Amino acid sequence: KKGKDSCDACGTGKYAANASSTTCTDCKAGRYQGATGQSSCSPCETGKFVNATGLGSCDSCDAGKRAAVALGSTRCVSCGTGTFSQAGAGGCTACDAGRTTFAEGSDSCESCPAGKTTETSSVTNTTVCVECEAGKISQAGAGECSDCEAGRFQTDPGKVSCDACATGKFAASDGSSSCDDCDAGKYQDQTGQAVACKDCPPGQQQDATGQASCKLCTGGTHQDQAAQARCKACAPGRHQDHHRPHNFPIVRRHMFASQSRGH
Repeated sequence: KKGKDSCDACGTGKYAANASSTTCTDCKAGRYQGATGQSSCSPCETGKFVNATGLGSCDSCDAGKRAAVALGSTRCVSCGTGTFSQAGAGGCTACDAGRTTFAEGSDSCESCPAGKTTETSSVTNTTVCVECEAGKISQAGAGECSDCEAGRFQTDPGKVSCDACATGKFAASDGSSSCDDCDAGKYQDQTGQAVACKDCPPGQQQDATGQASCKLCTGGTHQDQAAQARCKACAPGRHQDHHRPHNFPIVRRHMFASQSRGH
């Protein structure tokens, strides 16, 4: 028989690693060879895969997926919640703050609803929408929750607006989940107040907390100081009607009579 005067080139998807090879070997899954007559195969690039042997090219992962390994992948896996990808992307990209994906394998992100923002788990490395805590609010797509400003509050989580403190109450700091009552001896007649409550003036008292006004001292009592919870009883020999703030001495009729005779 007549011998061969040349060797045949291995086809695409195949290789012959050694000299004096009698056959060509298929490229393994995850590797490819697009040229003929080659001595090795190349791993699939980032974002691509091939799940069969003897192939001359790799396929791109679909949108919402990534290659299972950086190089030489045999399959694609879905992007986790809070991440996304376009077709053939090298990996999944985290959504911006205030946006997430609500399912695995997404090709784009969506805004978190109003009253929520994003939080990334240190365990699963996924980003999800979570409710704003009490004392905070947000609009749709907000990167973080905002504190209720002083004078306003929000008791419930996951809300979009804050409520003004009622009369008789105040909130001195931002991020309040409730308002504080005015102390006894004080009042607040306006809503949405951040400053401390007003003092009851002399001649008035307030024995309850959280009130919008003060009460006049009744007959027989008086109060010469501000911010008092109770009025004082008039001392013996002194009197008070409810129109005057202070304690006046009793003037007896015979005193006027004697003064008249003296003139």
